[in-house]
Amino acid sequence: MREAAERGGFGGSYAVRHDVDYHLGRALLMGLVEQDCGVRSTFYLLPPGHGGIPANYYGRLRGKGIEHAPTMIEAAHRLVAMGHEIGLHNDFIALSRITGVPAQELITAEIAWFAAEGIAISGSAAHGSKFSRGLGYVNYEVFKECDRRLATVFVDREVPAMYGREIADGSFQFTLNSVPMADVGLSYEAYFIGPCFYLMDSGGQMTIRWFEEGRPMVETIDVLDAERLADAYGRSGSPGIQALIHADHWLFGRTDAVEALRRAAPREPKPPPHAHILPVAYLERSFDVLKHLPNTRLVTWRTYEPECERKASGATHEHGVLDRQREAPTEILVQLYAGPEPQAVERVLAVCRRLKIPYTLFAFARWHHPSWGLIEPYPLDWTAIRADVEAGLGCVGYLYNAMHLVGGDRAAAAEGLASDIKRLNDLGLRCQVMAPFPAQRSPSMPPLDEDVRKAFESSGLARLLDGTGESDTLYDDALLPNQRRAGADLNLATWTKANAKPGARLSVSIHPHYYGPNLRLPDQKDPRWIRAARAASNKGMA
Repeated sequence: MREAAERGGFGGSYAVRHDVDYHLGRALLMGLVEQDCGVRSTFYLLPPGHGGIPANYYGRLRGKGIEHAPTMIEAAHRLVAMGHEIGLHNDFIALSRITGVPAQELITAEIAWFAAEGIAISGSAAHGSKFSRGLGYVNYEVFKECDRRLATVFVDREVPAMYGREIADGSFQFTLNSVPMADVGLSYEAYFIGPCFYLMDSGGQMTIRWFEEGRPMVETIDVLDAERLADAYGRSGSPGIQALIHADHWLFGRTDAVEALRRAAPREPKPPPHAHILPVAYLERSFDVLKHLPNTRLVTWRTYEPECERKASGATHEHGVLDRQREAPTEILVQLYAGPEPQAVERVLAVCRRLKIPYTLFAFARWHHPSWGLIEPYPLDWTAIRADVEAGLGCVGYLYNAMHLVGGDRAAAAEGLASDIKRLNDLGLRCQVMAPFPAQRSPSMPPLDEDVRKAFESSGLARLLDGTGESDTLYDDALLPNQRRAGADLNLATWTKANAKPGARLSVSIHPHYYGPNLRLPDQKDPRWIRAARAASNKGMA
């Protein structure tokens, strides 16, 4: 887009731009696909505040300024390295209303910040925000040079264009066309570069627009047909093409997505020291035994881990064997925590599918674990996960840290939660459950703040798991090296709650990165509790 602006128009060119509204990961994928095709395009990044939500991939609002996300600038550097241009997706009038900072100062500050990071910003593209539509203006009207009546791309608004008019929302007022572009360091606006044949996918609908003898022409396209596009382009008499493509609206093949995200995902963290401590085959054998449980009346097991014994029974002895017996569960659910290694998640999902074990894949909140973030950027097979959800095998959940919710900026946390859940919904994966971060499961866990709870309820969640004992849970934390003694295996001893109700649900809490793909079971034998369970199952027990 910058090159077209420098030439004074789109003559003889096909200019591609991407307005990045929500998904930075998909924007990276789009950039890599274009790089492989020899295409250089422009990515316009949207600051937070859109829709009144104070946080997005770009960063979060802090007081009167923006706290920029490290992943955003890393992604911007990678896109520039691919040959692409970075611009600003302009919603600065609405941002001025939220922060109380003049729009000109906000724009100047963002361009200066990018310059300090080594990225030159010379252009912007107006964002079609709900706020701007409600007041009948187009965001490029912030600039003195951008008279809507002279725009070379048609944008429909109910309020007629009027240069320099006042807009107001409550106590907020702004005079349109009052900020000179040169004063903030910009040289072009995407809607004023020159006449063009405009192809866009806004709202998920392919549309073509052009001006014919001064009249705006608009046609929708249900199927991308080259002949139809060529015919419309010929009728338009336009000198060139401008294409607006939102990466948010497009899916990528899994093979390409995995490779692209491995190459471009910003600063993917290294697996923790306790990663790959057991073979994934161990997990499969464990699940296989657990599948027998709903078919039995009673469950008998023994524990060999002294520390676990003390926790389970309150005993003070250092060693010994405890026998336990209780009603078998009627349902088994595997809980997966999307940690720092997406490939491990795929390995465990494959086990669940082979054995038809229902699972819930929990996402970490971005504000809780910024180095991991939401599961959306991970190269998982989302098509298969959506199929699991539709078949009733899979479920998507959201993991929060109650301590952070009550101890920090609660209103910001609530808004951040709503934003994260929306991102999951945008993937076609409705967030069905949420649960506290494992470390927060304790009687002393603070209650959710009311505004946070309302954010969950308004998101359409099916249920809230708040640590009140909805299900018994086995944790694989006992496998960690500092806890793994005397054959703890999966921590069965934690499943010894007093007065447990018959027919309870059994949840197995799994951290996928514990399980490596090429490790071997010790001596090629099952762990001792699995051997004991198999023997018991032959007698009608497991």
